Amino acid sequence: MGTNLPGPPQGSGSLVPYEARGERSAIRELYRKYPTGNWERLDRDRVTVSDVDFSGDAYAIVARYEAGTSPDHLASFTVHSPYIINLLKRVFHGYPGLYTSLKEIEFSKPFEPFYHRWQVFVDAAEQETGDIKAFCHIKLLQDLVGDVIRPVKAKVDDLLANGLMDDKHLWVLFPPHTEIYAHSGRHARLYQVAKISHWLPGEPFLECEYIDCDGSKFNHVGQTFQLPHYKGLKPIQELGYIPISMHQDKGVREILSTRGRKFEGLNGIYYRSFSGVAQVLDSGTSAYREVPMHNTRVIIDPARFSEAQKIRTSRMSDSNVKENMLRRAKEAHQAGGTSTVDTSLEEPMKKLTENEYALCAPTIKGFSMTHKAWAIFPVDGVGEIAWSDTALERLVLHDDYKKIILAFVQAQLSKADDFDDVIQGKGQGIIMLFQGPAGVGKTLTAESVAEEMKCPLYTMSSGELGDNAAEVEGRLRTILQLCAHWKAVLLLDECDVFLEKRSSANMSQNKLVAVFLRLLEYYQGCLILTSNRVQDIDPAFESRIHLTIEYPELDADSRYQIWWNFLHGSEHAQAKSSSIREPHVRDLAKRELNGRQIKNIIKTSRLLAARDGVALNIEHIRTVLRVSGPGLLDRKGG
Repeated sequence: MGTNLPGPPQGSGSLVPYEARGERSAIRELYRKYPTGNWERLDRDRVTVSDVDFSGDAYAIVARYEAGTSPDHLASFTVHSPYIINLLKRVFHGYPGLYTSLKEIEFSKPFEPFYHRWQVFVDAAEQETGDIKAFCHIKLLQDLVGDVIRPVKAKVDDLLANGLMDDKHLWVLFPPHTEIYAHSGRHARLYQVAKISHWLPGEPFLECEYIDCDGSKFNHVGQTFQLPHYKGLKPIQELGYIPISMHQDKGVREILSTRGRKFEGLNGIYYRSFSGVAQVLDSGTSAYREVPMHNTRVIIDPARFSEAQKIRTSRMSDSNVKENMLRRAKEAHQAGGTSTVDTSLEEPMKKLTENEYALCAPTIKGFSMTHKAWAIFPVDGVGEIAWSDTALERLVLHDDYKKIILAFVQAQLSKADDFDDVIQGKGQGIIMLFQGPAGVGKTLTAESVAEEMKCPLYTMSSGELGDNAAEVEGRLRTILQLCAHWKAVLLLDECDVFLEKRSSANMSQNKLVAVFLRLLEYYQGCLILTSNRVQDIDPAFESRIHLTIEYPELDADSRYQIWWNFLHGSEHAQAKSSSIREPHVRDLAKRELNGRQIKNIIKTSRLLAARDGVALNIEHIRTVLRVSGPGLLDRKGG
């Protein structure tokens, strides 16, 4: 330490002439006893310096020691020498967070860049044989840093050979661009290390990247983690994050790549089925809750998800990224948890390379049609929809009605009919009204048509929209926009309150009708309205409804068909054996029940049969009919 190769003449009281920055072939050493103390000069060389040189700018290197003067106590050093900086430009080319174009470069303990590129540095230093001064300056740095790095490498090599790592050297596992495996929450995933930051003393943070999508393109997204706290030694395999090269399962990267290819194929708008546990957004609290789902119909739409949550997907400046990361890191440190920050770090990518698939996010963003909420879905649980090919065929409705309804829906979804109103964009939607008593198949018709067309069905009751005009307008506008965007059939169930004729006696009702009319005027999708009891439809609606279908009360033949379909007509029903035959069904059809009641009776009867451990028989149904009250028969569940 402090060796002069060569140095100025030594002697008490000698003055050193002014020298340019970094030209002196020596190390200025500073020392402080405590981390908060003032730096003082170490007088190992006993050279008196002029006031101009007190800062040490003329020295090739300024080294700072804390609580001791051995190599272990080297806290940081600053390189002034232009000869050393020229070498470092080659050694650390492309190293994240290291800017070798500066006139002085500072390195802090534990000197990760030198550890990770030590051999590169040594090889480059050996090639500096032409200029004696450059050689001397580089030798100063090599001796200074080597006294720190060599013992660390010896210690780490021993630990790695035994599959262990201690808390002091955990950082050595994570050089820049290392792929690390993490199993956070329910998902195994891969990140790429950008760099390690030391925002808080003794608290290293990993700045990593992964790949996410926004519905049209892919982005590198930054995420930061606080390295785990522990004392002493720990098996590397038990760490929260490990380099993928050290993972015991050598096939894990290919598994993650397979998932990444699936992720790439979902970057857009897709109607899919999902089974698993999703993170569903609670619109009231803006918090996510875990919701188990099974064969739930979902819309994959990262772009609309981001718009709905007002999440910034545009590129942030590097300063903003660091500022947010530091803030979140400090919050995590105080809470003792893991800090995560998601920001777009690079220009977007249109296509992924084979090597990038494993770095893709394990989840995709979209909308649950069942829960009517935005959600985050694990990619592994997203699959194709198992469509029912017989849904429309089993619908108890005259074939002519089926053909007309299908023609309307198909034309709207494919835009086969370009007929428009006088005003562009006005009157481009299709509105159908299904009228009739409860349980005659109005809702089932909409469901069957959507199934036949293989398109999304968004079901909403008037009660879910609210009763305040402003509230209704906001919710309905959003729903109409989404359905038009997704080419979904919108089913507005039990919408009598919006259809009734306006009168001067009910101003609040008038406001609801006016809002409804105004929004439907420019709706460009397919809307099905169902009503149980509208007596007088507002005249303004009559001119806007393209097709009205009246559903009569079910007769015995219709009830027979419904009983038979629920018992034997579907693949689901056929999978559940039943001893109920045609004479039994004819007898059941004599009872004046609607379709919903029949469905509920069969569902309850199957529960009884399952409890008895036998196939469904007529006695199970008779038992349910004997004990059923109106509540059981009329409930809408199932």
